[in-house]
Amino acid sequence: MPLSSLTTVEPEVLGGTPVFIGTRVPVQTLFEYLEDNYSLDEFLECFPTVSRDTALRVLEQSKEARRNAVLAFREAITAYKFNLRRSVATPRKAKPSRGNVEPASGALTTPTSSMSQ
Repeated sequence: MPLSSLTTVEPEVLGGTPVFIGTRVPVQTLFEYLEDNYSLDEFLECFPTVSRDTALRVLEQSKEARRNAVLAFREAITAYKFNLRRSVATPRKAKPSRGNVEPASGALTTPTSSMSQ
């Protein structure tokens, strides 16, 4: 069941704060309770409009979203390291600087300043 069927965001309900569907209970409150070492039962006792099933499904969806984010982050780091190794292993051809332009004769020239004369 997608998270959107468990929660809702409406501008007229708590200024658009995500809440459990059919309630005015912010989803963040569940996480804050758990972070503060309250049990799920204590949360449900304080917020009887949230069903146990809904709270458990939100937690499961959150766990899955976190897992997907971690996997995506790991893939991005792996790709970055691979590209970094490729760029180190294949040095780019250096471009000549503006002051050392090689004329057809093979001699190097350096820029001259009008002040040096």
